[in-house]
Amino acid sequence: LHSFPTRRSSDLIVIGTKNGSDGDLTMTVNVGTSSDETYTKGGENSRTKFCCGPKAINCDNSVEINSGTINAKVYDTGIKATDVTVNGGKITIDAKYDQGIHGVQSLTINDGDIYVSDSYEAFEGVTITMNGGVTSIYSSDDGWNASCSSSGTGTPHIYINGGYHYVNVGSGDTDCLDSNGGMTFTGGVLITEGGSTLDGGDGNYSFTYKGGKLMLFGSGVENAPSGGTQTSGAAGSANTLYTAASNGTVLSAFTTAKSSNNLYYFYNSSVSLTSGGSLSNTTKTINFRWTDNSVLTYYEGGSISGGSALGAASSSGGFPGGGGGRR
Repeated sequence: LHSFPTRRSSDLIVIGTKNGSDGDLTMTVNVGTSSDETYTKGGENSRTKFCCGPKAINCDNSVEINSGTINAKVYDTGIKATDVTVNGGKITIDAKYDQGIHGVQSLTINDGDIYVSDSYEAFEGVTITMNGGVTSIYSSDDGWNASCSSSGTGTPHIYINGGYHYVNVGSGDTDCLDSNGGMTFTGGVLITEGGSTLDGGDGNYSFTYKGGKLMLFGSGVENAPSGGTQTSGAAGSANTLYTAASNGTVLSAFTTAKSSNNLYYFYNSSVSLTSGGSLSNTTKTINFRWTDNSVLTYYEGGSISGGSALGAASSSGGFPGGGGGRR
């Protein structure tokens, strides 16, 4: 077991080896305490901040994580750099008062298992690109925030090209995915719970669907991407299996952690939605890490029996709007 202090460099921080394993190294970083001096950050994102602002990993340029196991508990941001790239590893971050991972200019996740157990905002960058991996995050405000608010430049955008991603946000004026620009979906799986599920910036920004599976549990969707098939149905119970199937085959199934107003599903064909029931002969299982070493499970393939049809209707129009989150 190795313990590393906060690290800051004007160059590049590289952790682990490409194509390595979680066992390559172990980093445990605990910085700051709840008794440190605090101040109240005012404005739109008002909250308690810690004066010393310690970060687990901090770099002026780039951070690249390739392998290893990283555990960080901080009272500021977990990982921060101009550009952050995760190619592998098992990362656990508790950053209740700030960001889990903040790539000021860009945050790119190609692989790895990332769990942000607590944060103000879990992922932030001008561009957030998800090419692979498994991410499980909780935030009290926005889950993913594509923004220029921290000295980044360019047009904010969220890209989901692959991987499995679970986003859970607190109640109130919150967004699961908040882009002050647009979003593009080309693949992967996205599951959200709580708040407004997709929220885009004001202006002529593109929200485009080209592929992937979206299961969105929440108050509504501010910006529905064009393309694909949208299906909505009543969904409200916690700890309940919800399934989207086409011609008897399960496309996506997930057991919720919390109650919500509605389920919105986005795919490239019409689906039927079911609440409850039981699955059989599933072909893929993904476990999202969750509180107290529990997991939230996502399934694909096989069939669903029993349960209650949600009476969903497919359309090419927009979803009902949600509450709208902060920028």
